[in-house]
Amino acid sequence: MSANGMALDSFGPLDRVSFHDEQARRRRGTWRMALGCLLIAAAMGIVTAAIAGPAVILIAGGLLHLAAWAGIEPAYCLQTATALGHWAGSKMDLLSGIIDGLDDKVGWPSYWAALRRTPELLTAFVPGLIASGLLWIGFRRLLRRDRAEDLIAALNARPPNLRDPEERQLSNIVEEVAIAAGLPAPRLLLVDQTAANAAAVGSSHKDATLLVTRGLLDTLNREETLAIVAHLVASVGNGDFAVMRSLLAVFQVKGFFLTLLDLPFRRSAWVALYRLIAAVLWRRGSHPVEAAAHDIERAISPDSSEEINRTFSEGRFATLRNVLLFPLILLMLVVVMQKLIIQIWTLFFLGWPLAALWRTRRYLADSTAVQLTRNPDSLRSALLKLADSGAVPTGGESRDYLFVHAAAHNQSGFAAKRGIADSIQPSLHARASRLAAQGGGTRRRRFNPRHAIGYAVLGLILSPLIGILVFLVGMLTLGTIVLSLALGLTVASAILT
Repeated sequence: MSANGMALDSFGPLDRVSFHDEQARRRRGTWRMALGCLLIAAAMGIVTAAIAGPAVILIAGGLLHLAAWAGIEPAYCLQTATALGHWAGSKMDLLSGIIDGLDDKVGWPSYWAALRRTPELLTAFVPGLIASGLLWIGFRRLLRRDRAEDLIAALNARPPNLRDPEERQLSNIVEEVAIAAGLPAPRLLLVDQTAANAAAVGSSHKDATLLVTRGLLDTLNREETLAIVAHLVASVGNGDFAVMRSLLAVFQVKGFFLTLLDLPFRRSAWVALYRLIAAVLWRRGSHPVEAAAHDIERAISPDSSEEINRTFSEGRFATLRNVLLFPLILLMLVVVMQKLIIQIWTLFFLGWPLAALWRTRRYLADSTAVQLTRNPDSLRSALLKLADSGAVPTGGESRDYLFVHAAAHNQSGFAAKRGIADSIQPSLHARASRLAAQGGGTRRRRFNPRHAIGYAVLGLILSPLIGILVFLVGMLTLGTIVLSLALGLTVASAILT
C-alpha cells in the first residue's frame, strides 16, 4: 500500500482505448517511422551515390559515343561527352583542393576555407541520387508482380477441401470477413503442417491469397480463427503489401549498385543482372521477379564477399586471375568498403526504424481486426495460443514477416538476411496487451522504480559508447565516400576527355 492508502499493484482493467484511437495512433506511427527510414536511406544513398554518380556520367558518355559512332549528330554527341568528362575532372580537382586544405598545417582559417567549398562538391552526388530515386520507383513497380508464388510452392499449399467441415467453415469465414471489410474475397489455400500460423500474400487486395495451416485450424476455435482471418484481411486492406514493397525496394537499389560493382569479381553478379533484365522484359508470372530480387539482394549479404574471396583464392587459374584483376584492386577495395558501410548502417541505424515500422503495421492490422469483429477477446486469446504453439511453417522462413506469428530472432528470416538486428515482428504478448486496452481482458498495472533507475543508469553508461560508435561509423563512412568519389571521378574524367 502507498502512503495515501492506494495499492500500487492493483488488478483491474487497462486504460481503455477505442480501436479508432488505436488506428489513428498506429497510422501516425507509420508516418513517423517511414520518415525516419526515408532520411536514413537517403543518408545511405549518399554513400552509394559517391560511386553511382560518376558511373552514371560514364554510362551517359558511353551512350553518347555510341550514338556518334552510329552517325547520330556525331559532333554534338562527342562534344557533350567531352563536356561530361571535363565536369567530372573539375569535381575531382575540387575534391583534391578540399582534401589539401584540410591537410594544411596553417590552422582553422585553412580548414574553414576548405569546408566552405564543400557545398560545391554536392552536385557530384546528384546524378547518383537521381538514379537511386528512379531505381527505387522501378524496383517498387517491378515488385508488384511478386505474388509470392515461390512461397506457395515451398509450402505445398492447396485449395481447401470443402468436404472437410473445418476447411469449409474456414472458407465461409474468409468470405464473411471480406464482406465486412468491403474487399474482394481473397483466395484461400491450406498448408498441411502442424505449425499454427497464417499469412497473407499478394501484390494488392485484388489478388490477395490467405495461407492457413492445418495446425491453426486444429488449435483455435471458430471465433479465434475468425479473428486471425480478420487480422490478415485487415493487413491486406490497410495496404501492407505496398508498405513492404517500398521497404524491399530500398534493399534492391543498394543491391543493384553493388551487383554492378561486383561484375568483375563475382560470376553470380552476371547471373543476377541477366535475371533482372529477363524479369523486366518477361512479364508473365512472378517467378522471374522473385529470382531476380533474391539474386540482386545477395550483393548486400556476406555471401557475396565470400564468393569474391573464392574468386581470388580458389580454382585452377587463381594466380592468372589475380594478375588480370590486379588493376582493379582499388575498385575491389571500394566494393568491400561500400558493403561494409551498408551493413553497418543497416545494423545500427536503418534496422530499428524499419522493424518498428513493420511492427506498427501489425498493431494497426490488430486494431482493424477489432473493428471488423468487435471482439478483441478472441484475437487476444488466439495470439496467446499462437505464442505457445505457433511457428513459421517449414519453407516460409524467408518471408516470415508475412505471417501472423514469427520467431523473434529467426536466423534465416527477413531480418537476418538483411542485417537487421531487431525483430521485424512485435511479440504476441505485446500485441495481446494492446488488445486488452481495446477491451480484450485485464492485466496487473505495475510501476517498479528500480527498473526506471536501472534504465537511467544504463543510459548514462552507454551514452559515451554510443557517441564513440557514431564517430567511428561517421569517419568510416566519410572515408568510403571520399575514396568512392575520387575513383569514380578519376575514371570518368580519364575515359571521356
